[in-house]
Amino acid sequence: CLRKMKESTYSLPQLMLSIFCLLLLSSIVGSTPFFKPVSIFLNCGASSDSVDDDKRPWTNDSTTHFGPSNLQSSFAAQTSSAELPSVVPYQTARIFTFASSYNFTTLSKGRHFVRLHFFPAVYNGRDPKNAFFSVTTELYNLLNNFSPAITALALSQAYIMREFFVTVPSSGSLTLTFTPSLSTPDSLAFINGIEIAIIVPF
Repeated sequence: CLRKMKESTYSLPQLMLSIFCLLLLSSIVGSTPFFKPVSIFLNCGASSDSVDDDKRPWTNDSTTHFGPSNLQSSFAAQTSSAELPSVVPYQTARIFTFASSYNFTTLSKGRHFVRLHFFPAVYNGRDPKNAFFSVTTELYNLLNNFSPAITALALSQAYIMREFFVTVPSSGSLTLTFTPSLSTPDSLAFINGIEIAIIVPF
C-alpha cells in the first residue's frame, strides 16, 4: 500500500506539468490573429446599396461619408464577363483623371486587411488599356504604375483583386488615394470595389 502511495505521489508533478503545457498551448493558439467579418464593403460607382451573389451587403460610394473626393465620375461597365464571380461590385466603377481619395475615418487602430477589386472593362467609352495609376495611403505605396488591363491579360483573368496589410494609426483614419500616371498620355485610374477588415486576436 505504501509503495502504491509513493508511485501516486511521484506522478503528481508530471500531471501538473501536463496541465501547465496544455494551458500554455491554449494561450499560444488563442493569440493567433484572424480576420473579423469584413467591416466595409464599398461598391464604387454605384448609386444605391446592393448585395453580391454571396449575400454580402455592399454600400454605395455615392452617399457614404467615406468619399470619394470626386463624385462626378461614376460609370457602368459597357461589357461584362461570365468569369465575374458576381455583378456586384464589378459592373460599376469610379473613374479618376486626377488624384482622388477615399477617406475611411471610423476604423480601429491597428492592422487591417485591404482588398481592391478591378474589372478592366470599357467605361463611358474610355479604354481600360489607358489606365495606369498608383494607389497610396498615408504611409504605404500599395500599387505603382499599375495596369489592371495588362495584369488581367497576363493572368488570363477577367478581373483582378489586390490584397494588402496596412496599419491604421491611433486617429482611426485611412486614406486611399488613386493617382493616374503622369508618364502615360490620357491616363486614368479606376476602382470597382473596396473591402476593409480589422485583424484582431481571438
